[in-house]
This record gives sequence, C-alpha cells and structure tokens, in this order.
Amino acid sequence: MVDLLAEDTIVALATPPGMGAIAMVRVSGPRAVELVDSAFAGRKTLWALPSHMMAHGRLRASDGAGAEVTIDEVMVAVHRAPHSYTGEDLVEITCHGSPLIVRQILQLFCARGARLAEPGEFTRRAFLHGRLDLAQAEAVCDLIQARTERARRASMAQLEGQLSRRIAQLQERLADARALLELDIDFSDEDVPSLDRQRLAQTLEEVIDELRALLQTFQQGRFLREGARLVLLGRTNVGKSSLLNALLECDRAIVSELPGTTRDTLEGLVDIGGFPVTVVDTAGFGVAGSEVEREGLRRTEREVERADVLVLVLDGSEPLHAEDRRLLEAYLPGLAGGPRVIPAINKIDLPRAWSPAELAAERAVELSAKCRVGLDRLREAVAEALMGDGRAGGSEVVLSNVRHWEALRQAEEAVARARASLAQGLSAEFIALDLREADDALGRVIGRVTDEEILAAIFARFCIGK
Repeated sequence: MVDLLAEDTIVALATPPGMGAIAMVRVSGPRAVELVDSAFAGRKTLWALPSHMMAHGRLRASDGAGAEVTIDEVMVAVHRAPHSYTGEDLVEITCHGSPLIVRQILQLFCARGARLAEPGEFTRRAFLHGRLDLAQAEAVCDLIQARTERARRASMAQLEGQLSRRIAQLQERLADARALLELDIDFSDEDVPSLDRQRLAQTLEEVIDELRALLQTFQQGRFLREGARLVLLGRTNVGKSSLLNALLECDRAIVSELPGTTRDTLEGLVDIGGFPVTVVDTAGFGVAGSEVEREGLRRTEREVERADVLVLVLDGSEPLHAEDRRLLEAYLPGLAGGPRVIPAINKIDLPRAWSPAELAAERAVELSAKCRVGLDRLREAVAEALMGDGRAGGSEVVLSNVRHWEALRQAEEAVARARASLAQGLSAEFIALDLREADDALGRVIGRVTDEEILAAIFARFCIGK
C-alpha cells in the first residue's frame, strides 16, 4: 500500500469541455475551502457553510488594475474531510460551461496556490485515503467508459465492492488454512491435535474452485470492458452487407445484386446481449481480378485475425459453391485459441437449395437479413460465444481487468501447489509458504500490496478531473 499522501491542493474541470451549458470545477486538498472562499462572494463565507451544503454567489478576481471583477455566478458545494470523494476537503463549483469562464476559474485558483490535477488524481487520492480500494478505483474509469447497460452494471458492481468482498472472503479462507498450518508448525512437539489434512485439503479444493470460477468470467468481462469484434465472412453476394445493415439497423453498407460491391471493410458498433460489439463487413472471397479486389481480400484476412467471433455467411438459396466449401473447411473446425465461428444461412425467404445438415455444424443460424428474420437467434449465438465458459449474471462478479486476472491466476496456481504438497505429505512449512504467496496475489487486486509504478499506470488511464 502506498501511504504517501499529497499535501498540495489540486484543481480540475470535472466535466469534459463542450458537454453543455453547465460545467463543474473541483478543488481538493488541505487548502481547498480557503482557496475558493478567497474568491467567493456570497451571503455566507464557505468557512461557515456546513459540509455537503451548497451556496450561491459569485467568483471574483482582480482585473490587474487593482479592481475586482466577477468571473461568473456560481453554485458552490463544500464536502469536508473525511466525508468527501477524495477523503480531503473538497469543493465543487458549478459554473457556466463557457470554455473562457472555465479557463479563468482554473487560472484563478492556480494563481492562488493550487495546481492542475493529473489524470485520475482525484480517484487516486480517494484510494490513498482509504475511501476506495484499488479494484473500486479502477471501476470508476470502467464506469465512465461503459458503452452498454450490462457493462455499466458490471462496473457498478465492482465499484460497490462486490469483487473486493469476494477477494476478502477468499483471503479469510486462506487465513483459516494458514492458522491450522501455523498451529502445526509452532506446536508440533506439544500436546495439541495433529493437522487435519483432510479438512485442509477440502478447504483448498473449495478455494481453487472459487478462483477458477472467477477466472472463467474474464472473457466476458474483457468484452464488456473493451468491446468485441464480430467479422462477417463469406464469398461474394451471400448477403454480408445486408446482414451488417440489419444488425446495425441502418444502411451502413451499399447493397446490390452485383457481386463484389464491398471492396473495403465497413464497420459499426452495436449492443449484442449487453456486449459492445463492432460488426465488420468484409470483401467477399472469390476471384480477385483487380489489385483493388486483392487488397480487399488482404484486409479481410487481417480482420479475420483480429476477430473475436466470425459469422460465416452462406447463401441458402443457391447450392454450396466451391468457395463456400473451402471457407467451411478452413474456418468451421475452429482453431485453438481462435475466434468462435458461427455459420449463418442467409436468404431463407427464398426457396432452399440445400439442407443445413450438410454443414455438420452444431448450431447453424438460419436467417433472412433482407426480411429481418432470425436476427435474434444470431444475436443469441454471438452473445453465447462472447460469454465463454463464465456464466456470471449481471449482478454477479465479473473479472474485466487483466491485472486482476493475472493476480487471481497466480493465486490459483499457488493454492494448487499447496494442495499438491499436502497430498504428497510435505511439511506444513512448504504448504504455508504457498498459501502466503496466494494471499499476497489476492492483496494486489485490492491494492494491499502495490508499488508506485503500478499505481501510475492504472491512474494514467483516467481522464483529468476524475
């Protein structure tokens, strides 16, 4: 835990410029109330204002010629330590959203001794003052960047401490196990009961199961946080562009009966099952006669490499072409660690030319992009693919941060080593050492054991003012 607390006072715009007619400027630190009060003209001084109350007044500054001028009419809220977002004295100034006014307010307080906040510094101070643990602090950034309701719920659950509580429960289980081991180590020559290895093995097995269950949610958590790429793949004229338009619910791509209309990749963002998904339409595979067409196919291949899910689009109204079969052979089996492949049989509004049984696929989706039929089934298949092995619901804990995943993976490996040592009959010292390593790894998730470089990297992702 880094325990060096900043003694200076910081100021920043808390709302992005251009967001509206109203803006908020935050001032935090030991001199926050003093600095704002020195420029505030209202019915009461801010020193007399109770915590979490607002006052109406004006901010005034010198015009450089000895006279005072009003910068803006404002509402000011005072939040006194330790009951503020940062755990310090915090003043929030609601002003008009003019960039000129905001700039003058920032310059005013910087001239009187404050400094501009660094990215994420308000939340970092909240962490350093114990208002948030590190997992909760990271959730603030994820919440700001959430692009779907499901992503917002997952970030909010972490901000409210659901992940932290799960970590604390695991650490408590490990502490109980270590207590049994320490008793065996310290009093092995005394008249105390010997180590109950069966009970300890059961505890370690339960901890491993819980850690693995959390780790399995990482795929869906990462997609909620970072988004996923869904690539539409297929030969020319099978309806990929129509499917893109149908999923995006707008005419993003030009649709034509002529083959090869799409020469470049087109994409758009859509919510599928609560996941922010970028859907990518690609140039169709087939005979590439021109350099433009060949470049289109090269870009298609690059998109396939970046894909999280591939939707292999086939025309159900025509017999399977040689190019269809080549794509099925190349992609349908799937590659280890590669994207999930979903066969989509399009144009079911027309007479069928072949049976889905010919694909030998577990789950082919039949649809008509033109008539908007079967799209819900495709969305379900895509959401299932993005979910992976983790099945956490919207109100349960979902790992979304690679730092958390790495720490829990190390903890799971350490507990697994301890279980193996126990099964081999090794002494309690070896088992306790592994469990201590597991506890340290879990502590890194909530910031109990964190160095300055890691903190700097985490809060660098934040915007200024948060």
